[in-house]
Amino acid sequence: MKLKFVALLLIFLINFTVIDSITTITALNNNCYESNIVVKNLGLIRAKLLFALVVIPTSIWLYKKDSKTAIETLKLLTAFSFGIVLNNILNILGGVS
Repeated sequence: MKLKFVALLLIFLINFTVIDSITTITALNNNCYESNIVVKNLGLIRAKLLFALVVIPTSIWLYKKDSKTAIETLKLLTAFSFGIVLNNILNILGGVS
């Protein structure tokens, strides 16, 4: 697999599983409300693992079929996950989202 694809996948997974988890836990400890029904029912860590277990094989499968689409999709997922982290940081700082 090409380095760009692997790098994007790693950036997404680190941001989604580690940074987002830390900011979500911090926000929830500051009395922010969790509206995601999957997180409410499964818990944060289980929901993250479940999503990662879907994203990884799907991304690899898509890369084998169409590498350009796979890379663009990972860019979109990575940008979205950074947006979630930014939202969590704003919630921690007292913003309303």
